[in-house]
Amino acid sequence: MCPAAAPSRSPGRFVRWRWLAASAAIWTVFGVLTYEAARRPYLGPDLALARWVQSVDWGPLTPAFPLINQMAGTEGAVVSALVVGAVAVVDWRAVPFAAFVEIGATQTYSIVNGALRAPRPAPGLIRITEHPGAYGWPSGHAGFALVQAALLAFAVAAVRARGPVRVIVALAGVLVVLAFVIQRVDAGVHWPSQTLGGLLVAAGWLTLGMSIRRLSDPVVAAVRRRGETRTTAL
Repeated sequence: MCPAAAPSRSPGRFVRWRWLAASAAIWTVFGVLTYEAARRPYLGPDLALARWVQSVDWGPLTPAFPLINQMAGTEGAVVSALVVGAVAVVDWRAVPFAAFVEIGATQTYSIVNGALRAPRPAPGLIRITEHPGAYGWPSGHAGFALVQAALLAFAVAAVRARGPVRVIVALAGVLVVLAFVIQRVDAGVHWPSQTLGGLLVAAGWLTLGMSIRRLSDPVVAAVRRRGETRTTAL
């Protein structure tokens, strides 16, 4: 009688390698851009892009700009808590993933922003209508928007795995992130590259969280369960 096979100790039981590779690539790009941000006040295409953004009438997006500007401090913390609450309602087992991403992105922003002290756009180069505290690299608002949009997209996907609602929510998420980026550049508080830095921080933590199976398995399972439920119903 053959002895029972020992449980597999393959690293693949703990890590999703493609997600880990994606995370490593994102953090590498962020590291390179952070190095460049420390050496110069703004990066190559920043000035032209910022002037173009400020030359455009953003029409339907502009009423949201004051609200976007408020998404810092207490207001942003409340929104983050509500988003994590929405994830908990859908599947409480996915809360550690949501908390991992929220805390990781927030702390990375705080540490890098305070340590690098990269300048915000200077008067005379572009129009500046707001004067927030902190520093320029990376943009906390941009990263905040991507994290919240991604977690809400998961919540919707876990409730409704197929259908036009998912597409609408995905497009709405992209629009929200884009509105945050445009508002920060239009107000003159960030260069476009600084908003990209914020997006990279958020994407880096999202992909890192997805690469850790203990965190992301509940996320994947929740979406798959909903898809199987709909298939059975049909």
